[in-house]
Amino acid sequence: MPAQADTLTLHKMTQSLRAAFGGPLFSPHLTVMGALPARADMLDEIAAFAQQHEAMRVPVIGPEGGDRYHRCVYLRVAASAALLALRQSVFEAFQVAPDAYLPHVSLLYADLCMAEQAAAVSMVTSWPSTIALTSLAVVETSGAAETWASVGEFVLAGNDR
Repeated sequence: MPAQADTLTLHKMTQSLRAAFGGPLFSPHLTVMGALPARADMLDEIAAFAQQHEAMRVPVIGPEGGDRYHRCVYLRVAASAALLALRQSVFEAFQVAPDAYLPHVSLLYADLCMAEQAAAVSMVTSWPSTIALTSLAVVETSGAAETWASVGEFVLAGNDR
């Protein structure tokens, strides 16, 4: 999850886009991995990852529009070595085959036509050069985005505790 200051900046961006184009309210985040297989020790395993990986700053490339509802408008971020190492450790621990990865922070969930989407992307005229990722969250994502709920959040090692 982004650091608090970055979350506030990203939240303002999502509010502006939602005011113009609609869409659900959600917490700005960078997905490390989508659905994880349910395991009794899942939260303990994620807590261990948090202790093994440092907080990181990921460079922001810029705003883009995607081809999916959950990637309507997002900030593309660079696939840093630290981010990819964290992701790989999750795949290994949960014995899941790696899939294609587009590191990003979504700003708007919506089904827009191409012209509306282009207009939404063009509204994003400034963005942070980097985003600090300071924790890992496990989120229950069944149902609509408004109903998603965090079931655990773990500070990455190296953060002030």
